Amino acid sequence: MREAITVRAALRRAQAVLDNEQAAKRLLADCLEQTWGWVSLHHDNALDAHQQTRLDNWLARAQAGEPLAYVTGRMGFWTLDLQVTPDVLIPRPATETLVEQALILGGNSPQQVLDLGTGSGAIALALASERPQWQLVGTDTNPAALNIAKANARACEITNAQFVQGDWFGAVHGQRFNGIVCNPPYIDPADPAVADSVRGFEPHAALFSADAGLADLRHVITGAPAHLTAGGWLAVEHGYKQAGQAGPVGKLFADAGFAEVSTHKDLEGHPRVTTGRSPANHD
Repeated sequence: MREAITVRAALRRAQAVLDNEQAAKRLLADCLEQTWGWVSLHHDNALDAHQQTRLDNWLARAQAGEPLAYVTGRMGFWTLDLQVTPDVLIPRPATETLVEQALILGGNSPQQVLDLGTGSGAIALALASERPQWQLVGTDTNPAALNIAKANARACEITNAQFVQGDWFGAVHGQRFNGIVCNPPYIDPADPAVADSVRGFEPHAALFSADAGLADLRHVITGAPAHLTAGGWLAVEHGYKQAGQAGPVGKLFADAGFAEVSTHKDLEGHPRVTTGRSPANHD
C-alpha cells in the first residue's frame, strides 16, 4: 500500500514539474476537485489513493509537454470556466480582445451574432454571458468540438447561444446577422516559432492556414458581407509576428467594402484584432 502524501508535498511535486507556482496550484486544485483557496488552507490534508494516482498521471502528461489545459480538461476564459479537450483550440487571453471589440461594436441593443469556427464555444459564450439580449450562433465543422461547446453552454447555464455544424458560412446559408466574430486559423504552417506544445497537441485545423496564414481570413472576410445586415460589423483575430497580418487583413476588409476599418492591440500591445462595418446601404 502506498504511503499517503500531503497536499503540501503534492504541491512541491507539481511545482518541480511545472516550474510555476500558480500553475502547480491550479493543477492540484483541479486534481483534488477543490479551489485554489482550499489548497492554500489545507496543506496537511492527505491525498487518497485515487487522488495520488490521478496526480501521478497528470504530472507525467505535463512533463511530456502536454498543455496544462488538456491535462486538467479545464481552461478559464473571460469570466467562464470552460471544458477543453484536444478536439478544440485552447482559449487564450489574447482572444479576449476580440470579445471586447465585439461587445463595443454590438452595443447594448439586441443582436444576432455569428461566431465562425466556435471550437469550445469560448467567444460565443463570453458574448452571450455579457449580452443576454443577444442571440449567438456558433458554427464548426467538427462535431466533437460542437459537443464541447454545447456542454460548456449547459455548464455555464447560458441559453442564448446555439451551435450548428458546417464549414464557415455553409452552416448558415442564406442567413444574415448584425455581427460576425471569428478567430480563424491564421498561423503559417512553415512558421518555425510555433511551440512544440502547440504543434504537437492542439488541432492543426484550428491553427494553420495556407497562404502564409491568410487563406481562412480571406475566406471569412470576403464572404462576410453576404451574411451581414446593413451596417453590420465584422471582427476577426489575426497574427502579429514577423511582418504581421494587420496590414494585409485591413486591405482585405477594404477590398470587401467594409468601412470604419481599424486594428486593435491586445494586452501585450500586439495588433491582434481588425474590425469593420458593412456600409449602411448594403443590400
